[in-house]
Amino acid sequence: MRGTGMLLLVGLMAVTGCHAKFKKHVGGIDHVKPDLVVLGGPQVNLGMTGDDSIVGAVVDVVQGVKSIDLTRKVSQAVDPDAVGDAFLVTLDEGIGKRPFDIREKSRTTLELQLVRYGIDVAALGLPGALTYQFQSRIYLPDGDRVYTAHHNCSMSFSDPQAISVVLGTVNNAGAIKDMSDAEIQQMFEGGARYCAEVVITRIRKHAG
Repeated sequence: MRGTGMLLLVGLMAVTGCHAKFKKHVGGIDHVKPDLVVLGGPQVNLGMTGDDSIVGAVVDVVQGVKSIDLTRKVSQAVDPDAVGDAFLVTLDEGIGKRPFDIREKSRTTLELQLVRYGIDVAALGLPGALTYQFQSRIYLPDGDRVYTAHHNCSMSFSDPQAISVVLGTVNNAGAIKDMSDAEIQQMFEGGARYCAEVVITRIRKHAG
């Protein structure tokens, strides 16, 4: 019983202390300079069967090969710099000085990394999702880091038929193959704009 109470206390301290340093300093931050790095191109991971049988293993191998081929397709179609620009434009337009402004010449830096992005499928036949993983840090002019956070966002990348969703027969690979390079680029830029809104919302929440 005593051990359980100690665990609860530690958990409560972790929750209440989360981003405490950021909350302490954010009132003195009028503006930040965004610095975004996109680490590579998008990836595609098609869902596996989860079946340990010989047939399931064969299907999973085929899915793995398809994932590699589709990763190559979307990587050739996508300009990572344009994806980053779409994110930054939305960040600049959407943050509206809450909790701070965006300025190119600020000495306080909002460091952002797009660590991973692409299309992920939870399991074979289920609808795939466009997913992004961001890491953010804020450094004051003296180099003191006052904020660190990880941001994940996801959204549907296609509109499969309802019956396919119910039956678990969504053809994600086919949907990607049917897209033109321009459509793939627009899709990833649109996802980046959506994620910028998610990051803005979370930064405001962490600011208190």
